[in-house]
Amino acid sequence: MTGFDEKDDETIKNLMFHFEKRPDRFVKISEFMPKYTPKQLSNRWRDHLDPNICKEAFTEDEKRYIIERTPNYRKSNKICWKGLSSDMEKIFNRRHSNHKIKNYWNANQRRQKKKNSKLTVTFLLNDENEANGEKKSSASIKNDGRIPVTFLLNDENGEKESNASIYNDGRSLFK
Repeated sequence: MTGFDEKDDETIKNLMFHFEKRPDRFVKISEFMPKYTPKQLSNRWRDHLDPNICKEAFTEDEKRYIIERTPNYRKSNKICWKGLSSDMEKIFNRRHSNHKIKNYWNANQRRQKKKNSKLTVTFLLNDENEANGEKKSSASIKNDGRIPVTFLLNDENGEKESNASIYNDGRSLFK
């Protein structure tokens, strides 16, 4: 696919004005712009060029709505982005593209997964050099569901890499 430039965008806008009432408008536009498929033209219009689409960032209320309500729009393994977008437009009086909403949701899911996949463990080690007989050390364990995991042990002597296997029942086998 060739990227859209400003001239292409202006052509699409002008042709949409001319063909907007036709159900096959993107097929007609693609006849004037053969380097693009009707689907590419439709996506460009719907996600970027439609003057009714809000180009501003989401408000905090919109973000909260997306995070809290998206699971309600899940149908089997798919999310009905069109329904979510339509309901958001009714509530917030701003229309964001389905694509923009989906991107926000997926980015937020990745952030949450990354945030939840890092576990910091603090434990005590016996060390006769310490006045109270104990020395604190910590390990950052990054576990994204794959086995085995690698983590770093930090103490006064620096970082040391270690490996472990984590099992579903919580047992661990250090190597």
